[in-house]
Amino acid sequence: MFKYSPPGSMDDLTGRPSRGAFLDDWHTFIETTFRNNIAGLGDHPLFFTEVDTPAESAPVPIGWNGFPLSLARASGSNRRKAWAAADVLQSIDIYTPRNAPEKVTTKFRLQDEYCEWHAYQNRVVFTAEGPEYWIKVAKHDIDAVVDLYKKLVDPAVQKRDLLLTTDLQYDDDMLLKAGEYNPFNVWNTEKGAMHLTHWANTLGAEINLAAVASVPRRDSKGQRVSEVRPLICCAGYGNANRSSDPTIGWGVNTTCLGVAPGAVAQLATLADPVGLYMRGLQQGSLTGPNDEPLDHWFNFVRGSADLGLMAIVEPPADSPFGLDKVKVKGIKLEFGGQIAECIDMVLYAKVAPAAGAAPKLVSCRGHCCMPAGTQPGHIKDINLDQPRGGAPCAAQTVEAYPGLLPASHLLTTALPIDNVVPAPASKKLRSRLLHD
Repeated sequence: MFKYSPPGSMDDLTGRPSRGAFLDDWHTFIETTFRNNIAGLGDHPLFFTEVDTPAESAPVPIGWNGFPLSLARASGSNRRKAWAAADVLQSIDIYTPRNAPEKVTTKFRLQDEYCEWHAYQNRVVFTAEGPEYWIKVAKHDIDAVVDLYKKLVDPAVQKRDLLLTTDLQYDDDMLLKAGEYNPFNVWNTEKGAMHLTHWANTLGAEINLAAVASVPRRDSKGQRVSEVRPLICCAGYGNANRSSDPTIGWGVNTTCLGVAPGAVAQLATLADPVGLYMRGLQQGSLTGPNDEPLDHWFNFVRGSADLGLMAIVEPPADSPFGLDKVKVKGIKLEFGGQIAECIDMVLYAKVAPAAGAAPKLVSCRGHCCMPAGTQPGHIKDINLDQPRGGAPCAAQTVEAYPGLLPASHLLTTALPIDNVVPAPASKKLRSRLLHD
């Protein structure tokens, strides 16, 4: 019987009594998340779970870059400005429980490509681990989580440091109570990085994005929408300004139904173990004071090449110099984001045959807007607005890709949603921010 494995097939509870219950709980969580998303895709979905249908292909990689593309676009040619901006912790209150007497504020990193990092004095740590994994492990064995923090983050970590002091509504279906694991604890935000903190960097978001992206789309003239950024604007999944979301969505969409005339539809899923991964560091990225290669300073400490979950850049014990002498693509290392730009991210899909005729194309449910006067060739270099529910472009902005929605449908109120659900109810807290 098929059973979902933890990301990277990690086995952090080996030999502990809690292991069996955790593995069962993890499988149930992933399977349920798949089924909730599939349920919103209509009668003949092209997205599936391997619990029901065996995948018949090797894993198909879908890759993107680890540095926040939105920050790079906003900073233009000033890369240093973008690198510095990525290091500034942000605050948010979307996890405040219903009827709470006051807002609950948490911190997160503005690093939204499923790759986050923290720079210490003598090392830079990168993580691609979804928070759900750590919440589930902690539910079954908080002491194991404490030990891992001591090993991977800092020996000074204490159990009390990792626990909530107030309730936290992590999503609509998951209330974390005071005394339970705090995914935004100080050792995972201000003092370190164990797993992802950005509200969009979750495994649930990954599964939802892939599911919704499996639906083939058409514009207001009935033509297939298959280009990377117009597709995400049309379908309304994820954020059109990231590197990850448009790439993942396009990869799944064109896997389910190719763009060539007469393409045969096939089913797609996210390969087990479901996760976001660092594939590796681009060769030749790191050099020393004499331009000697230092790529071997980048090493995975959780996961492995192609399935990397945590990586550390640090000098070997016998190195005559430290990070202060390192260059990234010829530029002195000052920010972790310089290295993130050299990290290739990846997730893996699998396919299976689809029965019946190719599915009908579904109308767009969204669009994107750009500053008025933007030349078509420059659209790729700017961040776009994504009005929700068919709301029109704001003042001083115009359609980035005219014709996705009929002009008559660009209203001041939201469009009726088609039969494709954009996100399961349990993701409303975060999905409402995707276009803000």
